[in-house]
Amino acid sequence: MMGELLQITAGAIVAYSAGQRVNHHGPRTPMLDRIIWSVIGAAGLMAVLGVPLSRLPVVVEVQMEVVDHQPGELRVHITGRKPADRSMCELRGIDAYVTSSTGRQIEVPWVAEDDPAPGNTRPPGQHDFGVWRLTYPTSIRVTQASWVAYHRCAWWMPMTRTQLGPVQVPGLS
Repeated sequence: MMGELLQITAGAIVAYSAGQRVNHHGPRTPMLDRIIWSVIGAAGLMAVLGVPLSRLPVVVEVQMEVVDHQPGELRVHITGRKPADRSMCELRGIDAYVTSSTGRQIEVPWVAEDDPAPGNTRPPGQHDFGVWRLTYPTSIRVTQASWVAYHRCAWWMPMTRTQLGPVQVPGLS
């Protein structure tokens, strides 16, 4: 997305410059110049700021606690805070992963057991996301679990990816 905005901005500058040299539609006015350069500047600013802003996490101060671990199933209680400056970010999806004892990361299904608003975009502030349960093949010895939340914070910004975890999984006896 950033590359596209930079290309559009560069194209607009070239087109505007060419138009100033060969203008068949009459003279340009100072007001028109201001409008055109404002649009070009805004596009360039969105391109430059979009990537750094998209790297900021949407959920911070994440706390995770394993509450139950059975073969093939793990339950984790999660809390976190959404900063006020990320209030415009809308949740687009969450993926869950487990890491095996061999270091292999595997995407697994998950369910928010007692989340009062699963999958919903939340307002800024401290949140108790409740217990999230993930399931995995019993043949895997799981050492860690993590989630990745995807948010769209503005139409012109790349998707924001927030890592939740990892949380260490205690071994089964």
